[in-house]
Amino acid sequence: MAGAALFRNYVGGEWVESNRTLENRNPADTSDLVGVFCKASAQDLAQAAEAAETAFPAWASTPPPTHGALL
Repeated sequence: MAGAALFRNYVGGEWVESNRTLENRNPADTSDLVGVFCKASAQDLAQAAEAAETAFPAWASTPPPTHGALL
């Protein structure tokens, strides 16, 4: 894992880490470590779902061109 990029989860406007990780390797060359990703728990998922539910009204009222610019 040394030197590999760690990809955190984005929840409620913040990047959050987990003490559990999952390696993603290139299937054509398994010695090529693409990155290490935080592995979410059920509690992490519940927090993300709550944050999404809270954010939805503002997102739904945002014009589509703004959605596109953000994505």
